Formats: sequence, C-alpha cells, structure tokens
Amino acid sequence: MRDDDRLFLTEAGYQQLEIELKHLTTVERSRLAEQFREHKEHGEFGEDSEFEELKSEQAMVEGRIKELKAVLQRAVVVSPEEVSTDFVGVGSKVKIENLSDKTKKEFTLVGAMESSPENGLVSYLSPLGEALFEHRVGDVVEAHLPKGVVKFKVLQIGK
Repeated sequence: MRDDDRLFLTEAGYQQLEIELKHLTTVERSRLAEQFREHKEHGEFGEDSEFEELKSEQAMVEGRIKELKAVLQRAVVVSPEEVSTDFVGVGSKVKIENLSDKTKKEFTLVGAMESSPENGLVSYLSPLGEALFEHRVGDVVEAHLPKGVVKFKVLQIGK
C-alpha cells in the first residue's frame, strides 16, 4: 500500500487540507491583496518594514498553497471502509506495548500531513509508523527512535 509517489491520507485529513487550501486561496489572498492596495494608495511603497513584512507573508501563503496543491494532487484517500483490522495501515487505531518498560500507548496511524503525536495521530512515515506498518496483532517490531531502538508489541488494531 506504500508508494513513494503517493501520499496516503485519511478522509478527514484530506478534507482538512482542502479546507485550508480554500481558506488560503480565498480569504488570505483577498486580505493580502487589500493590504497591498491600501499600502499603494497611501504611497508607502518604499523599503519600509511593513511592506517587507507584507511581502514575506504573501510568500508564505503562496508557498503553503503550492505545497497543499501538490499534496492533494498526490494524495490517496483511505476511507474508513478501507481500513483493515487485520494489519496496521493508514487509518488504523493501534494499541502497542513498549516491551522494555511495559507502557501501553494507543494512537491512530495517519498520513504525514495529518500527524499530531500530542493528539494521538502518528504518521505512517514516522519511525514508529514505519516499524508498525503492515504488521499484525501479536507481532513484535523494532522502531528506530531518537532515544534508540525500542521493541513494541502490537496488542490491538481497530478502526
């Protein structure tokens, strides 16, 4: 299911990115265009810091728009119906046990653009996500984490 040319996203993640793109292309672009017009009307097109800040903000917005368009074009959306409970994949809710300290964690494996570990969303491209990808309940995997190699056991896979 993994492919270097594609990015896997859950339906919710895809929709979030679409909403962000629409907001940037409509609301933010319009707001910035209006600020440029106001700046021009006041004859303030020198080297002032406000104008430079405005140009910088516009560049960031346009960069994010470009990034989102590229991601959405390459996206493969995984619907809830496609999420398997037989093996770990994008959209899987996973419960694992750290075999060294016996702590248990639960999270959902998501696309890279959706990742938010503090909210229980782990990217399938992260070291932990890659270690668990396509494994089954009972499998023991080694994840190469910043703190070293850690062994985890897959306890449960759900939707």
